[in-house]
Amino acid sequence: MAQEAGDGLSLNEDRPDIDQPHGYDYRELQHIKKGMRIRLEKEHNAAAATLATNSAGGEHLNGSAVAYEGSSEPSKRPDTSTDLADNAYDRGRLWLDDNYDPPVLKRWDGSAWEVIGRMLVDDESLVVYLSNEKQENIDGGRETKLIFKGVKADGTAHELAMIQVSHDGTGDDYKGDIILYANDGDDAAGSLTEVLRIDSAKLATFAGAITATGVITNSEIPVFTKGVVANDTYLQGRNSADDGNVDMIKIGRNEADDTDVVQVPDKARTASNAAPTEDTQIANKKYVDDNVGAKNYTPNSYAGEESVTFPNGLIMKQGTETVAAYAVDDVTYASAFPNAVVSIQLTDKYQAGDYNEGISAVPKAGSVKSIFQIKNWTSRERIIYWQVWGY
Repeated sequence: MAQEAGDGLSLNEDRPDIDQPHGYDYRELQHIKKGMRIRLEKEHNAAAATLATNSAGGEHLNGSAVAYEGSSEPSKRPDTSTDLADNAYDRGRLWLDDNYDPPVLKRWDGSAWEVIGRMLVDDESLVVYLSNEKQENIDGGRETKLIFKGVKADGTAHELAMIQVSHDGTGDDYKGDIILYANDGDDAAGSLTEVLRIDSAKLATFAGAITATGVITNSEIPVFTKGVVANDTYLQGRNSADDGNVDMIKIGRNEADDTDVVQVPDKARTASNAAPTEDTQIANKKYVDDNVGAKNYTPNSYAGEESVTFPNGLIMKQGTETVAAYAVDDVTYASAFPNAVVSIQLTDKYQAGDYNEGISAVPKAGSVKSIFQIKNWTSRERIIYWQVWGY
């Protein structure tokens, strides 16, 4: 029987046909050689007549060794004619998509190319990119996740924690948030609970309590919507030298009626020296002393002086005058009233019988701010206490 010429397509023979004449062996060799060339030319650049020892078969064609590289999405096998399909031969092929910088590594899943990661390495850093190519604006969409797993002593694998980065809100914008999850140990092995969320407005929301073992600093005034300090414990603030803390306020008990009261430390300065601008503001002791207390009186410590000036400008002058029977005495102030006299009061020293009868006083005409006159209308000498108000 005549044997057909080798076409390189019949390599599935288990062994040569032993019933053929020995001279037909060259046909088997022809099949092998042509088959090798077909395979080489499908997966490599065209093979030369002789193969170099350092380039067996030449360079691989793009995609022939499973992987592709370029900007055009592959849809064919390396033979450029067979479509990529959902089968064991095609699933798992890789494509380095250089439409991105750095390029994105994608895997053929049987129907489409899915992103599996990308990274950029330079002289100073390693950057790993996780990319979600799904186009959406939903809250929590465009998400990428890092899941951390572990194995218990009994061999049970479980999720320990997860970091998710996703879109914040539903707008057509670029806002993102970071969400941290942890396994609280109370649920199934794969049950993760949100513990911290940092949104695009830089608001950090903690699901549980916060314990700070060091100093918390910030460049802006923090805003607290809730907070509790332990019983009978001062809320503290950092001092101006930044080397210690200062007690500010605490809740204590009022022994008189056994009620909760707000307490400040002894010698605490609870406000600035400036005047309060609203009824609800607190003035400190120095401000009160300077504006209401004795320090604002002139003199601020009484030692028998004739005149005292009050914080509002009212002036009180006082003294004693002995007036003979039926006499009129002029009383001259040590210092005159700056503006006017308001009133004059007289009191008999001994207050016996008609103690306040028969005496009178008036500012002296022409010298009303510096002199007043006392008249004794009785037949006996009178010792008179006098008090004059003015400003």
